[in-house]
This record gives sequence, C-alpha cells and structure tokens, in this order.
Amino acid sequence: MKLLYISQHRFIRDKLGRIFSTGAMDAEYFYKYLGVFDSVCVIGLLYDETEKNSMKHSSKTIEETEVITFSFVHSNSFQFYNPKVIKRLKSLINTKIETHDIIGCKTASGAGLANWIARKSNKPYFIEVVGCAWDSLWNYGLKGKIIALPYFLMQKKIVWNAPFVIYVTNSFLQSRYKTKGKTAAISDVTIEGKTSNPWMTRTKSFTEKIVIGTAGSVQSPYKGQRYVIEAISNLKNAGHGNYIYRLAGGGNCTALKQLAIKKGVANCIIFDGVIPHNKMGTWYSSLDLYIQPSLTEGLPRALLEAMSYGLPSLGARVGGIPELLESSCLFRKRNPNEIERLLIELTSKDLSKASQRNFLYSNQYSMSILKKKRTEFLELVKCSLEQ
Repeated sequence: MKLLYISQHRFIRDKLGRIFSTGAMDAEYFYKYLGVFDSVCVIGLLYDETEKNSMKHSSKTIEETEVITFSFVHSNSFQFYNPKVIKRLKSLINTKIETHDIIGCKTASGAGLANWIARKSNKPYFIEVVGCAWDSLWNYGLKGKIIALPYFLMQKKIVWNAPFVIYVTNSFLQSRYKTKGKTAAISDVTIEGKTSNPWMTRTKSFTEKIVIGTAGSVQSPYKGQRYVIEAISNLKNAGHGNYIYRLAGGGNCTALKQLAIKKGVANCIIFDGVIPHNKMGTWYSSLDLYIQPSLTEGLPRALLEAMSYGLPSLGARVGGIPELLESSCLFRKRNPNEIERLLIELTSKDLSKASQRNFLYSNQYSMSILKKKRTEFLELVKCSLEQ
C-alpha cells in the first residue's frame, strides 16, 4: 500500500545538484510510515540555492531509497502564496494520486490542498496538525499579519472536515482546531530513550558560570533569542554577570550579534552555528539550562531533546510548551523581565528537581511508544480504504 505525502515544505538544491531540507523533513523523517505503508512519495517545493537562502537548509542531503522518494515543484520565491506554484502542485498531485492508495498532508503546508484532494479522489486521507497558522503568520511580520486570519480560518475548516487527524500536542492544537473526524495525539518528535539522566552525573557548582542554550534558527525573530539576550543584559547590570548564552542554529546572526553588542553582553553570547544532529548530544551536555523563548511553537523538538538529556528548562507560554514544562518554569513571550526573574529564582536544588522531572517526562516521547500509537492510528486509515 502506497502513501502520497503532500506538503509545501521547502527544499533547496545547491550548485552541485544536492538537495537539502529546510527542516526535519528529510528521508529519515518518513521512515515512521513504513511498516504501515510499503512506500512513501513526498511532494514538496524546490528552490535553487542563493546567497539569501543558503543558510536556511539543514546540513544533511536528501537521499532517496526504493521506498521513500521525493517529487518537487520548482519555485523561485519564498513568498507565502504563489498561484502559479499552487497550480503546478495540483498538476503534480494529479499525476501521482492514481498510483497511490492513501494521502497524508501536514498543516499548514499541505492542508490547503486537502479539500481539493478529497474532491478529486475518493481515497482516504489524514492531516497532521503540527502548528497554528495564526501564531506562525502573526509573528512573521506585516505580510504575515495580513494573511494570518484567512489562513487561520481556512485551517480550522480543513481540520474540521478531515476524516483522520493527528495532533502533535495533547491539548493545545486540539482546542484551536477541532474536527469531526477520528483523532490521535502523536508527537512528530521522537526521543532516543536513555537509561540514566546525564545532567545528574555532573559535579559542577552553580556559583560558576551558568551556561544557557537555545537551539533554533538565529535568523527567525519568532524563535525569541533576543529576549534572553536582553534578560542577560539586565542581570549583568544588576550584578549577576555569571551567565553564558549559547545559540545553536543556522541563519544570519547579524541582528542578534548587534543586539548583544548594544546591550553590552557580546562576550556572554556564543553562536555555535549549525550542528549536525548526531553532534547535538554533545552540545546539550555542555549546557546547565535550556530555554525555549519562542513566540510560536507546535511541540518544539529542541526542548524535548534537551529534556531527554535531563536539562532543567524554561519556556515561553506558547503552543505546546506548557504541556512539557511545569508552570513555574514558564514565562510570557517577549518578556525578558520574567526570564530574568526565573533565572534569579533558580537554585541548585530547583535545578536538580527540574532535571529529574524533565528526564522522566521525556520518556513518553520515546520512539517505541510513539511508533505504536502512530501504527495503530494509521491502521484505522487503511481500514477505511477497505470498507
């Protein structure tokens, strides 16, 4: 049985012809559907690498296999909505639908085509709700604010009418995007299970420098690193200058560097750049505390990974973050004063307690648990085809 996975996810082709994902959606991402389906064909958007977008892609190339393949529509612009590109996407889907059995798509990238898919074919489809269109677009600048409401309403309608819906959160996205279809709460983030808590084995004294970290694009304002930089500046001015802030992630970091210089904390901020995923464990292990200051999130992969390393963590009260952390570890978005307060209030005892809690909590996102839940739900989708 063949799965056609429709998205408007962005892929970048460099001058050597190599293709990269701009996020987690590489070939390995789709292994989770194998076993239920015999093969997966992924539809996405392909851009040629330019000086402007060269920092947006991941470091790992897309490698097709016999059972995981990719089909792309070429686009020249990263703009939100391009009618010509949508028309070419529909044409590509038309050529693929007849040779596939089930359709999958992801909001908001692919769900805009879901109603059209349903009308074109009588084949079952499922939608994965991974984020909120309103939150994502509203925090993307003026152009995003203009289209935030229509995209939000469109996503609500599409999810409501979908026959099968997977939410990556336990409650946040379910409350915003209700459906009359069958549902499951299954994170698209999986964690490698660990038998012991790495953070608890350290002997460091917290009278020394405290190293804080955030993983995410340093070019995207909605990741919120600037508010941590401002909080560290406030702390330094108040006589608490024992913080180092490490940022892992690609993109142009000029704006954040200039802010750090302006705030007098340039020597406290370290830009680590893009780190291969197999090296992220070493990076997490270099931290004392993780912070997710995002303005919008679904269920943040980096935060869950940090928790699996036993890292005490703070996060903005947005998206699925409050589902992962205790209320005492949350702050309002865009609020450096609350970040400053939480950092001051933390003690070694608090950190140890938070470490153990996060380590144990992250276990429910282990690959084996999520695979079982996903397999059971996708088997329901398959059964609908046979009925």
